[in-house]
Amino acid sequence: MKLNKIMTFFCIGLPICVCLRIFQIVFTIELETGFYVNQFATIGKIISAVIFGFCALLCYFAFKYYKAPENPPKQNIVLSVVSIGLAAATILQAFGESNYVLTFSWQVWLIRLLGVMATAYFVMYAVKYYIDFKFPPILHIIPCLFMIVRTAFIFINTSSLAHISDNVLLLAAYCAVLIFFLNYAKLYNNIDNEKNFRKMLASGLVSASLSLTQSLPHIVVNIASGNKYLHVSHISNISVLLMGIFVLTFLVSHFFIGNKD
Repeated sequence: MKLNKIMTFFCIGLPICVCLRIFQIVFTIELETGFYVNQFATIGKIISAVIFGFCALLCYFAFKYYKAPENPPKQNIVLSVVSIGLAAATILQAFGESNYVLTFSWQVWLIRLLGVMATAYFVMYAVKYYIDFKFPPILHIIPCLFMIVRTAFIFINTSSLAHISDNVLLLAAYCAVLIFFLNYAKLYNNIDNEKNFRKMLASGLVSASLSLTQSLPHIVVNIASGNKYLHVSHISNISVLLMGIFVLTFLVSHFFIGNKD
């Protein structure tokens, strides 16, 4: 399948999923609890199924795309700016949110340590656009390590409330981003180049879709309702939003700029 067709499907489906998610939050979910309203639970679950179905189709189409870009993308101004934004959101989330979502002190310090490392990585990644320097390939594993710990801790802290729709979508977004950053690290370390590009495209499109579908409706509903739907913090929403934008920017840079079919 042509990359243009895949991206067209993504560009059409993503706004629909975001609108469906807003409808789901406003009409099928109790703002105070995050659980489905009993009489509208079926509709809410159908909407979730549609969102995940869209992501499954994206994944399938991406695996049918066979052209492998030869090299990692060159730095560009958009990728640099988004990387700086993600660095800021990462450090804010590591220090501003971990205190009340994590139980043990070692968890807090671990997420802070990896948060500082991930922040430094994204700053260096952004600066590379302005100052050309050698970037040790092993450093590209840092975002993946941060996402592994972050995803594990979020799962631990939300497992008792797994039926809240936010937790399902948030965990799915984090898992998809984790898989993307794993393939991202493999790309820069020249591991499994033959198949990795399809895994990166698939996980990237899915993680961008889930991240934007999770964060944008939250932001819209909270602005419209005066912050009555705070089952995920503002910091987390901004972080997830910027992760999705970073992934999408990277995909466009990697697969379109200089590598378009």
